[in-house]
Formats: sequence, C-alpha cells, structure tokens
Amino acid sequence: MVGLIASTSALVAGRCHANAMTTRRIFTWSFVFSIAASAAFAQCPPPPKTATQQTIERIVDGDTVVLVGGDRVRILGFNTFERKDPGQRGTYAQAASGYVTTHALGQLATLSPFPYRRDRHGRILAHVWVEGQHLAESVLKQGLGFAVAVPPLTEHAACLSAAEKEARRARRGLWKEALAPMPAASLKRGGFAVVEGTVTRVDQQTVWLGPQFAVTLPQDLFVEMGARIEVRGWIRSPKSTDRPPIFRLPLGHPANLQRLSP
Repeated sequence: MVGLIASTSALVAGRCHANAMTTRRIFTWSFVFSIAASAAFAQCPPPPKTATQQTIERIVDGDTVVLVGGDRVRILGFNTFERKDPGQRGTYAQAASGYVTTHALGQLATLSPFPYRRDRHGRILAHVWVEGQHLAESVLKQGLGFAVAVPPLTEHAACLSAAEKEARRARRGLWKEALAPMPAASLKRGGFAVVEGTVTRVDQQTVWLGPQFAVTLPQDLFVEMGARIEVRGWIRSPKSTDRPPIFRLPLGHPANLQRLSP
C-alpha cells in the first residue's frame, strides 16, 4: 500500500508540475473576475481619518487641480482626454474640465493619502473628495474619463471601474460617441489610450496584440494565446531602433485589463 501511495503521489506531482502555468492562469483570472464582479456593486468609500483638507483654487483640466498655496494635484484613479486633442476628444476634455470646475472650484476638498506622495513632476498624487463625493468617481459616472489604476495607490480601483462601467452601460458622454476602445492596429502615437485586440503572441510576461503592440503584464497575471482583451494605460512610442515600429504598454495593475467576449 505504501508503494502504491508513493507511486501515485509521484504521478500527481508530475502532472501538477506540468500544469502549473494553467493553474496559475485559472487562479489569476478567477481573481480578476472576482474583482470585476464586486466592482459592479462597489461605491467609493469616504476618505480615511488620515486625510487632509485644502481649498481648490484653480482647475487645470479634468484630472488636475491647483490648491491654494500653489500645489498642483494629479487626481488619482482616472484620466481624461487632453484639451489639445482634436475633434470630439478635445470637446470631451473641455467637458471634463467644465464638470470639475462646476463641482470643485473654490471648494474645500479632502485629499488622501496624507502625508502626500508626489510624482516626478512634483505634483501631489491624491484621491479627492468634494462635499463627500469621490471626485474621480463622479467624473467617471458622467462618462467624461477613463478609470485607470496606477500602483501603488490603487485602493479605489474596484469602485472607479464600477463607475466607468455604469457610464458605459448607459452610453453617457464619450461612450455614446464610441471614442474608445480603439483597435490595436489603429495605434499611431503614444500616450494614454484604451485599446482592444486579440493576443497573437505570448512571450513570458509580454503579450502581443498584433505585430506592433506589446503589453507587459504584472507579475502572476497570464493571458493565453487567442484571448480578446481590452487594456489601458500610458503607451510608449516606438524606439528609433524598432523595425517595424513597436508600441509598448507596461500594464501596471490587473484592473487595467479586461477579457472580452470572443
């Protein structure tokens, strides 16, 4: 009996080793799906007790404000179009800026985390609440921006994703105009974008959506060949040595990837 158990255990161990990648994929996608399911019912929580309060003196654009005293704040959890963008994109950039101006200009805002974190440009990185409402969540529900999780400050990724999904289902704002997502084959420049496509190649932690778009996944996130996915974030323009040109996206966080129906 002991010999039988030993041989059976060895067989099972061999099969488990052979299927390790599959098991990790199942676990990872189960985790992503559980986040998506909980997001459907999520609402952003109130600010923590460690938050601080400051008055908003000026609006730069839909996702950036200036506090009394001159500190510039890049509001976490979402991104809007740029005012310089052409056509409808520029129009929706103005709409996002106008919404934030109406709801936040001159208001006493609550910022977290505090003490502040800053980016390489010296901007404060913070979640912002005005009159008890998470400002990014409010903008996303209007269909005026895109949810995006940037580590390590990703504690509101689920509720912000839910806010965007609500706007998409209702076809509010930019979602009514089908301004996103864009096909991977249509990429022409770097910068923030929401992109969809089919995985045509897998190189360890990098998946390719066609020959010119490489997405580097976070550790322990796996996507199989042939999967249709939507990804988002700040895309890097091709290097001068790329032949052909290759756009690259470091995904950063699992919330920035969504599996699409076949």
